[in-house]
Amino acid sequence: MTDRSTQENHNAKILGCTPSFKITSVADAKNHYVKRLGFTLDWEWQDSDTMETVMQISRDVLKLFLQSAKETRPGERLSVYVSELEPLVEEWNAGYDSKFNMIIEPPYDLPTAYITDPSGNILAIQQAQTSEQLEDQRSTVDKIIAILKERASREESIPAASVIMAEFEVSAGVANECLSRYEQST
Repeated sequence: MTDRSTQENHNAKILGCTPSFKITSVADAKNHYVKRLGFTLDWEWQDSDTMETVMQISRDVLKLFLQSAKETRPGERLSVYVSELEPLVEEWNAGYDSKFNMIIEPPYDLPTAYITDPSGNILAIQQAQTSEQLEDQRSTVDKIIAILKERASREESIPAASVIMAEFEVSAGVANECLSRYEQST
């Protein structure tokens, strides 16, 4: 195991990540990712003996390997953060009978669209929080922890996450973060 000081002493940096999804049909995968979701087919390779295919697709900074194989076990999940989810979902839904839905995803109540490909792999496309939203969330957590500490000093019981959610009108993720950080600080 390498500690941080050792990591800082060399120039090696992680430059990116290309997750790999197993697919059951090359044609279905191309139709789904390239035609429907607007990915670009960067390259494709097929083994002449086994007919197994590997391809790379990309959209903006997201790259994926799609691999067909005899021993395919599809059903992976990848979370992707985008700057504006709603227009992207509208684009993907244009002209299609089957629609992708945006939901408010617990525990932090962020808009998310789950997109399942024909092989059962899932892209969880989530609206990224702005730096202002993250700062507001940190500030809210800090304020709630201060209130919990004040209550504890008066020997009041610490409320459950559901009570914190209702009292302070926060998400389950924020309520649980408050309780966890409160416990760590005592």
